[in-house]
Amino acid sequence: MSALSRIITTLFFVVTTFLFLYLYEGDILYVVQNKLSEGKTHYDDTIGAVLITVVMYLIHLFTLAVTGLRSKGFGLTFFPPILLLSALLLLRPEAKVGTAYIAVTVFLTIMFFLGLWYCSQMSRIPTKDSERFKFMKSLWGDLSIVIISMVLLWGLTDASDVYHHRARSERLILAGEADRVVGVGRRTKATDKSLTSLRIYSMAVSRQLGDSLFSIPIDIGGDEVLPIGDDVRFLLLSRDSLLRTLGVDPRLGHDVASRLRYALRRDSTRMVAADLLLSSLLIDGKKDAFASELTKYYEINDSLPRIYKEITNSIKQNEKD
Repeated sequence: MSALSRIITTLFFVVTTFLFLYLYEGDILYVVQNKLSEGKTHYDDTIGAVLITVVMYLIHLFTLAVTGLRSKGFGLTFFPPILLLSALLLLRPEAKVGTAYIAVTVFLTIMFFLGLWYCSQMSRIPTKDSERFKFMKSLWGDLSIVIISMVLLWGLTDASDVYHHRARSERLILAGEADRVVGVGRRTKATDKSLTSLRIYSMAVSRQLGDSLFSIPIDIGGDEVLPIGDDVRFLLLSRDSLLRTLGVDPRLGHDVASRLRYALRRDSTRMVAADLLLSSLLIDGKKDAFASELTKYYEINDSLPRIYKEITNSIKQNEKD
């Protein structure tokens, strides 16, 4: 039955590792590979999850061969690959190795070596327990070691939800799917200026600003709708390439209208720039200025984007009252 316990524990480790990588860490590992290869290679979610899982399993086999823990303490052989995977996740840009991670790593490493010593001592002592009791004791002991190591190490090294959303958004923009960015992290209110900037950029180039601007958390002022500020950082994208796409010259003044001056004159960028200008006015609550600028770029009729139409109707209603 000890063999069955080892098989179950191994399957749990392999399946959990693959699902964790494939379903949750794909965007983070894409960023890590982009950083390590300096943009020359790109991470594939499926191939990457399979390869990393195989490598983690091989590290487990190596640890097993070195320690010989085939009965007592078998779960300890999964600690090294779990620790190495947590270190891999910390290679992402902006990652910070906190004191909690260091403390947990040191503690678990000490427990790992103490466990090796304890198991080597206990293996010399014969037991009279039934086979069924040995199986359950071994299985739950091994699974507990694996689960606790995963939760503590992977939990402490995992990126925040906002970081995940930023990585996902930038991947979509690189793939030419900017129209899907507005749906990334839509159920959470957590954001930062980098994520907000990515969302506004994506909605602008996919012509969704007039319909979806206020469907996202807004934590910026109207003068920050362009991806220019020092607080705006990118994991994969180039700031210059985004500005070129928008037709923006950041050297032209300090306000949105000045920076969009040339973009508003070119047919290829005129409406994208107009939506950015109108959005900046709405964010700052400048409804009168918005109404004045709106007529320069849109016919005031039922075909107006949803938000523009609602604001226009609100202004008209206030004028009547």
